[in-house]
Amino acid sequence: MAQVIVDSMTYDEICDLFRQDANLISHRIEEGKKKYKPLLKNSRSKERTYFAPMRFTSSRGFSYVLQFYNKGIEYPTKDRLGWFYYAWFRKDRGIYALSYTRMRSLYGHEFWHFNMHHPHFFDRYRERFLKDLTLSKPEVIHKYVLNNLKSSDVCVPSQKYPNAEWKMCNDGLCLCNLIHGLDTEAKTFITWDMAGIDQKDIAKKGKELISQLGFEVRIPDDNFDEFTKDE
Repeated sequence: MAQVIVDSMTYDEICDLFRQDANLISHRIEEGKKKYKPLLKNSRSKERTYFAPMRFTSSRGFSYVLQFYNKGIEYPTKDRLGWFYYAWFRKDRGIYALSYTRMRSLYGHEFWHFNMHHPHFFDRYRERFLKDLTLSKPEVIHKYVLNNLKSSDVCVPSQKYPNAEWKMCNDGLCLCNLIHGLDTEAKTFITWDMAGIDQKDIAKKGKELISQLGFEVRIPDDNFDEFTKDE
């Protein structure tokens, strides 16, 4: 019988369960490729377009969203179909989301880089960016993922919170906790306006600008306090 998510599980234990669904996910990806590849032949779109997401669950307690998309006619037909996926799951504090990037070291070793987002993060994203409290948590998660696919991995440590770091995404800033290595958990979200930062300047100067501004000065303390409330 498959092990399932329980409230007492740690970050690492949940990530281990996620890895165990690899065969299930691979099978669903192959199904999606057979379904959507034929639709690309007559497409003339220059922009990225999304197909209806495939949703399925695993016996371990994850609800998966597998999103296929057409990259556009600038890509050869054989390379035009793209996809990504993430999972959401429930614990006592609410709905969490988990995604990963498979990376390879300079020595050829493969490893997984995980990102977990807490319920509080999506509460704040819904309140501060989407401004629509009628949206369900799975809807909020999907909107966040689609809006921030090109989020930057450039991270700036917070001097006030040494185990925390800021991550820049298209819609704003994510305050994350460093777990180990590159693994993070996102605890709260603020918009660019809340941070008093012009997004155009971020696009030009990135990490250098953030370091110069110093987030601790510009962001109210209660935003940082949110980071520690659900520890």
